[in-house]
Amino acid sequence: RQIKSPTNRMRFVGLLLFVHFSIISQVSSLWDAAISKSREVILIIDEAQFLEKAQFSWLKSLYDEMKRADIFGIDLIVFLIGMEGLKKMREQYIASDEYYIAARFMNKEFYFSGITEVTSVMWILDDINTHQKVDIDCETINNLTAELWPETVSKHPDKSIVELAEPIWNEYSEYHKELIKHGRTKSKSSEISMQSFMNTMTAIFKRCSVYSRSGHETWPTPSIIRQCVRDSGFDIYG
Repeated sequence: RQIKSPTNRMRFVGLLLFVHFSIISQVSSLWDAAISKSREVILIIDEAQFLEKAQFSWLKSLYDEMKRADIFGIDLIVFLIGMEGLKKMREQYIASDEYYIAARFMNKEFYFSGITEVTSVMWILDDINTHQKVDIDCETINNLTAELWPETVSKHPDKSIVELAEPIWNEYSEYHKELIKHGRTKSKSSEISMQSFMNTMTAIFKRCSVYSRSGHETWPTPSIIRQCVRDSGFDIYG
């Protein structure tokens, strides 16, 4: 929809500039939403447990401004992602005079768990390996295993980082048992956070791939996987 009024157009441009760095990666995104059929903008806020009342008030004002039919007529859909503190915050707002905050931005609650089974590890590694295109030095990499272990793959074409799923999972399971034994965790499940898992994979890539400090590739051994898991922050992040 065209915004013909000079005043409204300036307000629209002002809003675009205001949210450019904090919400939308490209200014055109909000403009596209204004002229699209769905007329929706999805806002995802990470670490939302750190939001304060003033920031929710700003969100409410932004929501109301975008919703006005005479200016934008855009629905702002907000997803708040955070730790347990976000759940407590929601409960506090529901029980307080600021109930509107929970009603507007926290009306539904979903719990996202970490990695809880070896098949999930396999799926993630397969996705990283072949389904995610990575640009390195302006070249598109379609097979991460072949890029990081070229000599190994040349000798064994079917070699894949997916093979690391089971040994990685087993090491996490063993490490979790050790943490319980020494009283360093109360969690009965070996749920792996994505932060910890990606730390493990990054450490493996740095130590074993062709991009390691030595420049010589070696396929990850059980002892290397064990060390990378223990250095992943699993005892901190989960």
